[in-house]
Amino acid sequence: MSMNPNRIALLTAILLFAIVTIGCGPKTTTGGSDVNQARQLVGALADSSDNPQMIAPVFAEGCVPTMEKCRQFQRYSLWGKAAEISGDTATITVEVTDYRTGKILTEIEWTAVKENGEWKLKDTPLP
Repeated sequence: MSMNPNRIALLTAILLFAIVTIGCGPKTTTGGSDVNQARQLVGALADSSDNPQMIAPVFAEGCVPTMEKCRQFQRYSLWGKAAEISGDTATITVEVTDYRTGKILTEIEWTAVKENGEWKLKDTPLP
């Protein structure tokens, strides 16, 4: 039993559309606990570091990095390993891996603040 080539093309197009739609756009941190939302900021930054319009909403007011620093984020694979919450401030432990080699380089601490009910990155040092 063989499938019609038109049907295969249609199914492929639908699948591709679903993958692109789900994978695009800035990530939100509105669900789950404060700890999970703070950790998710790291992934949101990693997903948007090459687009100035998408990166700005991830950062607290007055803390959006320069494009040079945004390019530096792209050198690494970043993972929000843990977070500690104290009121409207979060300290996030970030595991930093060299994007090219896959070697874990270090763990660093980032800070986030809650603005208008949403967690935003404040300080994001890199190695």
